[in-house]
Order: sequence, then structure tokens, then C-alpha cells
Amino acid sequence: MSTKIYEAYKVDDSVSMLKLYKILTNIKKQVIPFYQTLALDESIIQMHRLMFSSTATEKEKELFKKTFGSGHRTDVTESCCVYFHKTGTYIQFFMAARFKHLYSDIKYFKDFHYQNQSDLPSGLTIKEWKNRKKIWNEILGTEGIPAKVGFIYNFYTYDDFDLQMWINASKRTKESEISNV
Repeated sequence: MSTKIYEAYKVDDSVSMLKLYKILTNIKKQVIPFYQTLALDESIIQMHRLMFSSTATEKEKELFKKTFGSGHRTDVTESCCVYFHKTGTYIQFFMAARFKHLYSDIKYFKDFHYQNQSDLPSGLTIKEWKNRKKIWNEILGTEGIPAKVGFIYNFYTYDDFDLQMWINASKRTKESEISNV
């Protein structure tokens, strides 16, 4: 079986849970404006409306998929999972590439990814690589599902995006009603 644990980091032992929460909250504050702006874009509003209506054509669905990936609800979700292990705290990010700089440059996060189907990354010894394998196997166990073995922190979800679109639509409706008076 292939193991692929990307965008994973060991959290520095000096970081308390409160400090980690503040770091994640800071990332969240930087993610939200992107989607708030996106939810104002008229073409996105139309694509969103069409994608989830029964009248969407295949061409319209393809356009939506080019914007949001496969078009499934999870494609708008930006999150991470925090894991606890006897050797420390680990974190794995599940975010669009556009947000990678928000977490990859944090001084308290040390790269701790692991794949068993690739060459050893430069700068690591075989012993260190095997240790990563052991730790990830212990963390994920037989489940292999992050949410079952760690806790999820959502930066932004499809439901947030959908709610933002409804808020924007309500504001436009209200503004339209006021201007028509």
C-alpha cells in the first residue's frame, strides 16, 4: 500500500495549544478575504447557481469544475488536522496551493511529510526517514483517516462560502429595494 502524507509538519515543542490555536486563527484571517471576494464575483455567483441547479449544462458544469476542481462540496474546504503523538504534535494541511505560503514559512513548523514510494529527500538520513514512517504509522494506525485520529481545524468550508453567497445576495436585494424606493 502506498503512503502519501503531504503538507505535514512537526510542531515545535515550545508551541502550546493556545499558541497553535492563535497561529491557525491567523491563517484563517488570511484565507477568509479570498473567499469573501470570490463570493462577490458575478461569474462565480452564476456558476455556483447553475452548478447546483437541475438546469446546468455540461459546459457550465465543466466551467465550474475548472474554477473549483471536481465540483464537489469539499473542493472549497481549506483545513488542517492536528495529531498528537508521544514524540510531539504534528499538523497536516489540506489547502489549495495558493495558501501554502501561509503555513510553510511558519518557524514553528518543521517539514515532516512522508511517502513510501519515493526517493529519500535530500538532507534526511535513512534512519530519520524510517522514523517518520514509524511515527506516521503510529499516528494514522489502520484508520488512515485524519479526522478519525486527529482533530480538524477548518479555515474555510463550502458551507462558509455558500453562506457568504447568501449574505451577499441578501445585501444586494436589500440595496436594490432601497434604491427602488
